[in-house]
Order: sequence, then structure tokens, then C-alpha cells
Amino acid sequence: MDNKKKIVIGVVILILLVTIGGVIYYTIYKDVTDRENFDGKKENLGNTPVDTTSNNFDFYIEKPEIHNDIRFNDYFTFSDRKIYLAGNIEQFYVIDGKTMILKEYISNANRTMNDSIKSITDKLELKDTLKDGGTKIYKSKDKDITMIVCNTIKNDKNIFIGDYSMEYTEGDCKN
Repeated sequence: MDNKKKIVIGVVILILLVTIGGVIYYTIYKDVTDRENFDGKKENLGNTPVDTTSNNFDFYIEKPEIHNDIRFNDYFTFSDRKIYLAGNIEQFYVIDGKTMILKEYISNANRTMNDSIKSITDKLELKDTLKDGGTKIYKSKDKDITMIVCNTIKNDKNIFIGDYSMEYTEGDCKN
């Protein structure tokens, strides 16, 4: 066989191997990142967004048996944002595969603080959006929770969490 035929056969084999390898890689990669559960929902394997609409994600607050203080207490600081819990909230728990406190959930490296808060507010009812830059007030009577997510024109992005009876008062989000 002469050299030209050997080169052509080599190139054809190389193209076939690259094509087959690409198909196999794409099939495996697609299978790993977009695997579906039996119920048709996508699994989170680190490369896909967390599905907070599933029954696996939930949260609840724990109240002390006796409380006299309804002032807000510093709960967690993350970058330039603070989360405050009302005095009548002892702890905020998140269930996402396991039960953890809100601090732990937000600190998880697999999501941003905004994504963590959004996964919670997605399960609450948006009651009001203020004209201070976009502060949002979320509530759920069933979960006995109110979340005020500040977003003012002066860049106040703090979060206030209380029970369902909590109301927004002027000055909660500093304009």
C-alpha cells in the first residue's frame, strides 16, 4: 500500500474515533448532568439548579415557649448583608436533604445567598413590594412566617424574619 492510501485511511480512522468519542462523552455528560428521577424532576448533581418546588425542600421556624422581647436580633452576616430574627423566633430550620439551620444553609458553597433566600421566598406569598427600590414582604400563614427582604436605593439588602404577625415599619429597611 502506498503512503497516500495509508494517510487517507489514518485520517478516516481518526475522524471516526473522534466522532465516536464525542458521542460517548456527550451521552455520559448529558446523563450525569440531566438525570431525571422517576417523577420526572431533575436531580441536582452540582451542575443544575436546585429544584425548590419539590417536596424535598422545606423550612420552618421554632419559637421559644416564653418570649418577652420582640426586637430584632443579629442572626447572620454574610458579605454586606445581615439577617435579623425577631425576638419571638428561636431558630429557622431548612430541610434540603437534611435538616439544618438557616446559617448553615446559606453558607453552603453550592449556592449564593440570593439563591438561598430565593428558594425560601419562592415558597412564600409575596404580599407587597415597596417603592424604596424594591423591598419585598413575603408571608405564609401556614408556616407562621414573615420575611422582609430589603432592597433600597441606598443599597440596604438586609433581611428581617419574624412570625406571621410581623409587619413592616418605617426604618426596617434604611432608605
